Amino acid sequence: MSKKYWSELKFIHLCILVPYRLLKEYNLSYDALFAPLLTKLKVLVTRVKASVGGSVHKFYAAQATFSADNLTAHTIAKFQHHFPSGRICRCGMAINNAISSSFREDTFNLRTEAAHGYLIEALEANVSNGSVES
Repeated sequence: MSKKYWSELKFIHLCILVPYRLLKEYNLSYDALFAPLLTKLKVLVTRVKASVGGSVHKFYAAQATFSADNLTAHTIAKFQHHFPSGRICRCGMAINNAISSSFREDTFNLRTEAAHGYLIEALEANVSNGSVES
């Protein structure tokens, strides 16, 4: 095949997919989970060079994004976990016990800028008003 049909590899995407339940089942910390990947990235950040067929190629690495579900993101950021209770939806004002009987968006009040402002004011007035949000 002629070189004009070869594609140029510019990016390598790495992904780690681990269900939260397995982290708990094996008592695995996020530090232990990410350590091998971060170790390799640190090596690549130093601009590794490789010679292939007489040509020198440079490799660079950087972490571009991190994605996680709510529970995992809260765990990594060391936030508190209150998902089984209170308002569980980012977009609506649904509470946990209501989602088992309502399945349509129009049966819930959606979060609005005004409602959010009210909740922030309530928290600023008294931190114990946190239960208003949850």
